[in-house]
Amino acid sequence: MRDKREYQPDSYLLYENRFYQIRIRVELKEEIDSDILASAVNRAIKRYPYFSVKVKLENGEYILEKNERPVCVSKTTDGVPALGSDRVNNHLVSVDYLDRYIYFNMSHALAGACGINEWVKTNIYEYVSEKYNIFPDTTGIIMVGTPLTDGETAYPDYEKLPDLKPYGAYKKGSGYTPEDDYIEALRNGICDICYCIEIDQKDLMTYVKTKDATPAVILSVLMYKALTNVFPDKDEPIVCGIVQNMRDQLGCKNSYHDMTRIVNIRYTPNMADFPIDRLGTITRGMLMLQSQPENSIYDMRKLIEWHSEIDKQKTLRSKRILCAQNDKHTDYFLGDIDTDSNNAKVYIPYIKSIYPCAANDKHNNRVKAS
Repeated sequence: MRDKREYQPDSYLLYENRFYQIRIRVELKEEIDSDILASAVNRAIKRYPYFSVKVKLENGEYILEKNERPVCVSKTTDGVPALGSDRVNNHLVSVDYLDRYIYFNMSHALAGACGINEWVKTNIYEYVSEKYNIFPDTTGIIMVGTPLTDGETAYPDYEKLPDLKPYGAYKKGSGYTPEDDYIEALRNGICDICYCIEIDQKDLMTYVKTKDATPAVILSVLMYKALTNVFPDKDEPIVCGIVQNMRDQLGCKNSYHDMTRIVNIRYTPNMADFPIDRLGTITRGMLMLQSQPENSIYDMRKLIEWHSEIDKQKTLRSKRILCAQNDKHTDYFLGDIDTDSNNAKVYIPYIKSIYPCAANDKHNNRVKAS
């Protein structure tokens, strides 16, 4: 299908105008020891060869190749060093710290939340082990020195994906999309329009159970209800995008690769006065309809075909122009970090909080739900 020596799916987002980085903030209970952090980070990266890479321009295309230089660990400044630059030893990952905070940075070209989650957990385990000279429970943590797991680097084979038509596909109309402003802010390294809403997990789950729903469904409904109050006179639909991880449906359950798509929940003006229970039922129906395996397979085939179109361009300039003209082909979104206590037992005595943030988030835009 493609005229290329090796298919590297992680390289294609580098051509996109919407390229940005994922940034995870971990707040410890004690001030960071920079020497131990640097030691831990550079042990941990050895377990993730697919993250220890640099970008090489060859014959008009980006090639990812092994990077032997140390991962950069530095004190947090007003601006995050550009990933891939010489300032971070050409890596597409870096770590910075300030007081009790550690910031893990990764190019979204390499992975999404599922991929960075594992890397962060390994880093924290290495740091805690060295600093406190303890070796806690390793449940749910990928350890340095262990081999790659079965399917860890798996990616769908286009030739083996059936050519299916999408089922219940959603067609996005015109309108204002805050996501566009958000991604632009992430690209620029500063995000003043992002508000992190803190919701007590126990309270949320208690409420979810009373509505026979899921957290994603309830949050979608509550955000819709809030927007109807903000825009009471609007007569256009309000659409909520829910991230769906396609890895299971594509046979790549354990893969580090980012395989997500957006399921769109469309609320029309006549639903404004519907009770929460009814909106939850409507939301579940749209979610189930669009989350069918046929849609995941269809979207993945389209994505690989899009990569092939990029490959046909002979120069870097033509590749970037094509991507700028067809930005709609790929959507990449910030995901949350898994902080389930069963998978993070090592964190409990030492870590205060973990959450995804924008590139220069100063934590001023945090809102606590009540």
